[in-house]
Amino acid sequence: MISDLEYQFRILVTLNNNMINFPDGSFRYTDSYNLNDLHATMQSRGCGMDKSRLRVLLEKTHDRKLIDKKEGKEQNQVNSKGEFKINTEGRNFIRGRMDLN
Repeated sequence: MISDLEYQFRILVTLNNNMINFPDGSFRYTDSYNLNDLHATMQSRGCGMDKSRLRVLLEKTHDRKLIDKKEGKEQNQVNSKGEFKINTEGRNFIRGRMDLN
């Protein structure tokens, strides 16, 4: 079983790539992801999970101050329930994790 920490690392790596992959094989570049875009991208890369678990892990990652969250009028897509973007602390976490391997 994959730990929450490993999934949080996968979330950070996906956010850091700045590219949304869609189920039809198309893609677009972005600086922030909503839940559906992140879910689709992680599924297309073979590292996905169900949306409810992804939502919880995004909140935990946000609580750890590794990602930023935009809500309400700040977001680009008004119908989503938040947009997420990796921040400097998240990038440093990835670098630190890569140095351990």
